[in-house]
Amino acid sequence: MDNYRILAEHFGRNGKVRVIVTGTEAKTDGTTIYLPENVPDAIQGVLLATLMHESYHIRLTSFDIAAAINKGAAHRAHILNVLEDVRIDTLVHSDWPNASNLYWDLMDYYVQKHGAEFDALPWQVRVCRNFIIKSYNRRAFDRHLHRDAEVSAFETANGLKLDAIRAAAKAAPDTKALAPLVDELLALLFPADAKAE
Repeated sequence: MDNYRILAEHFGRNGKVRVIVTGTEAKTDGTTIYLPENVPDAIQGVLLATLMHESYHIRLTSFDIAAAINKGAAHRAHILNVLEDVRIDTLVHSDWPNASNLYWDLMDYYVQKHGAEFDALPWQVRVCRNFIIKSYNRRAFDRHLHRDAEVSAFETANGLKLDAIRAAAKAAPDTKALAPLVDELLALLFPADAKAE
């Protein structure tokens, strides 16, 4: 456990990071990183990729600004998280070019562990998952893309807009710069919610 904390402090450039291994999902609240438990020893790269990703959130995500952006439509928090994940993963891969190898383990792990759950979720969630996967620009990840009829039809109709939003998220200098992108993606995925705001 102490090794995880030391790595998190390094990646996050923060000497006060706590790391707790519990549950089935990875997340951070800005001070503590929660890693999934029961990850097989053979794929410890999953924990390292998760640790890198969540540490970069601690270092680079403005949680106060995120809370302000999330006010309004019910789906705003999820959409901001998707966009912020794209921004964070772009920065991780910029600093650590070989991180793709670790992210490969991470993607395989989550597909095996939660793939059926994703298939049962609304099509908008599957589009968001594809949105993140496509940000890696690696053909090797394409096998994890959702290709069902609803997702394919949406991506075909909105491909250029999605690509522009993804490119802007990758280039965003900070969390605040994602606010207009949240609105754009919300309007595409949940037009009724966007109009209600």
